Amino acid sequence: MGEFKKATVATKQSLKFHEALADEKGISACNNNLGLFYTEFGKYDKALYYYNNSLKIDLGKNDEPGVATTLSNIGMVYQLLGNYSKSLEYYQKSFELEKRLKNDEGIGQSLINIGALYEDNKLYEKAIKAYEQALKIFVKDTALYYIAHCYNNIGAALLDFGEIEHARTYFQKALALRKQFSDNAGFATTLRNLSHYYELKNEEDSALDCFSNPF
Repeated sequence: MGEFKKATVATKQSLKFHEALADEKGISACNNNLGLFYTEFGKYDKALYYYNNSLKIDLGKNDEPGVATTLSNIGMVYQLLGNYSKSLEYYQKSFELEKRLKNDEGIGQSLINIGALYEDNKLYEKAIKAYEQALKIFVKDTALYYIAHCYNNIGAALLDFGEIEHARTYFQKALALRKQFSDNAGFATTLRNLSHYYELKNEEDSALDCFSNPF
């Protein structure tokens, strides 16, 4: 619901109960959630504090899926801080662990994160390659939500790379899928990207149509 302040208060209360019970799983989960909330607040030092608390517990319990998730979350914070080398380090650690766990969804998500990081650094060819690798995984698993996400991201990277007609093809694929399973937020994101394509083509009417699309 976007009420992160209330969520933070509730989670801190929950954390006290889990600590009293010496429930490491609950303590780790609360720390991870607090890391997420403080990331939303833009308080990245606090986010890293809580994520590292969670990571320490999960490493101690040898909870590898939990470790992989937290590594990815820490990578996201460093990306938001603009520390791309540190971000890539954590994303790659998460990626390698997900591969060892043979977790296709985790592998694909790690590749998407790595692609986004490359895209932020204007390394568009590397970004496209990472997104395409993720796409292959999600196509194999028929994961429509992530397939659409990959189509959209490949299109965005191609657009920035100057391959605008190729980008349009991917945006249209993403729109068709997102409409199929009523992903309104994703549909809106892809429409914004498609409007940028039309702006580059100096087709202002078509760009405006994207913004007035009722889904």
